[in-house]
Amino acid sequence: MKKLKSQIQKKLETKNLKDILLKNLESSVWEEIAKRCLSCGNCTMVCPTCFCMTVEDYTDLQKTKAERIQKWDSCFTLEYSYIHGGSVRVSIASRYRQWLTHKLASWHEQFGTSGCVGCGRCITWCPVGIDITEEATKIRKISQYQTTSMEEI
Repeated sequence: MKKLKSQIQKKLETKNLKDILLKNLESSVWEEIAKRCLSCGNCTMVCPTCFCMTVEDYTDLQKTKAERIQKWDSCFTLEYSYIHGGSVRVSIASRYRQWLTHKLASWHEQFGTSGCVGCGRCITWCPVGIDITEEATKIRKISQYQTTSMEEI
């Protein structure tokens, strides 16, 4: 077991992380991440705890059969947050912020534990190399220095 523990390279400091994330919802870090994020949804598709779904209705041309199908979806798609009249999370920054704060903050309220199991799949499958542990650490540093931008640190 010691050998396995020594092979773990990524660490995420979770102490007070929920509060730190929720206090930094307007941080410029989200925009900085959005400049790199493709909003492809790979991270959500490989995450063992992601469960976002959508419902689609289908009817045949003769209008004799209707189906409602529940499908796995990603909170990174623009359509996921669509409510009559438009999407709630239009920017990539808002979608990434929703995903990360849900995983590392809101899950504690919903399920009594983190939504991140530490598998690293989201990091591995991100085509641009966004690392959830590094992004959470940046937000922690911003909070520590009581600023809103990484440029000020």
